[in-house]
Amino acid sequence: HTPIKATAKPTQPLNASNFELKHLLRAHGSQDLGLEDSMTHVWACSFAPHVYGEHVVATCGGNAVCLIDAALGKVLMKYTHMDEDFYCVAWTVLPGQVVILAAAGTQTDIKLIDPAERTCYLQFPAHDDAINSLAF
Repeated sequence: HTPIKATAKPTQPLNASNFELKHLLRAHGSQDLGLEDSMTHVWACSFAPHVYGEHVVATCGGNAVCLIDAALGKVLMKYTHMDEDFYCVAWTVLPGQVVILAAAGTQTDIKLIDPAERTCYLQFPAHDDAINSLAF
């Protein structure tokens, strides 16, 4: 039996000098403080399925879930829930290319957000304590 020869080229290690900062957003913090708000934590992020948008990322932290176009550096949507501290987000695609974003945190329930309609259409209890991660 003949050994298979590796044809892949070695990859360059990730290095900060390989990247250039394009956008700085503080979408989760107090609007009063703007870029000066360094108190609101962003706990999680997840890129959207390609059927929704190639450069769209969901982020969560504080009382907000944001959808951000990473290529443009623009907040597309901001969902807020005043009593929540969001810790996690997860995407799924339902039949018919319906994109759903789930978000959860300290309130022990899961919120299902329809990004196309920009609404939270379902909220249901899911745990006895804070929810730290979600997966479909």
